[in-house]
Amino acid sequence: MTMLRRFLITFIAALLTQSALANPPATPSAGKSWISTSFPFDKDLPVTRQAQQWAMCSATLEVFSEFIKNEMGKPDTATAYKNFSNGAAIAIIGVFIRDLANRAEQMSGDELVDKMQQTIKYSQFASKDYTAAAKTQIGMMRENSSNKNQFMEDLIASSKSCTQKHVLDMQQIYIDAARQLLLGVGG
Repeated sequence: MTMLRRFLITFIAALLTQSALANPPATPSAGKSWISTSFPFDKDLPVTRQAQQWAMCSATLEVFSEFIKNEMGKPDTATAYKNFSNGAAIAIIGVFIRDLANRAEQMSGDELVDKMQQTIKYSQFASKDYTAAAKTQIGMMRENSSNKNQFMEDLIASSKSCTQKHVLDMQQIYIDAARQLLLGVGG
């Protein structure tokens, strides 16, 4: 068994364990979250849609971080949310790696290496592009909102959705997988 195949099997096992430990959704607030209530454990959600949900988390947390820094004057708290935002963007790479891992057994060694290279290239693009698109969408919602307080409530609710323990735990699994695969560190 190749090292890549062993890595992918170990990665799937870690994801299955994490899925079994999933916590219930966050306590509802006055706002409406932009994040799916089944995020990040909806196995029926297509991989691109899962990546877009992580991108929405990344963009939401970045916007929330900017608000905390500029409006509340809390730079350290803002930095923590910015770090969560960066982690959600990296998790996009993990989503695509997991999808490939699920299909790896059906591929030959050469095909797997080729698909892995394509997956890494595309997932790095998606990590940046999907997040930028989501941030633009949030900016558009803010600009077009007739009720700025409701927008802020929705931003807070979405930030809560993205920082639940089980979401951050899954995010860390994806970050660790990306580090191990792309940089050869961790594991």
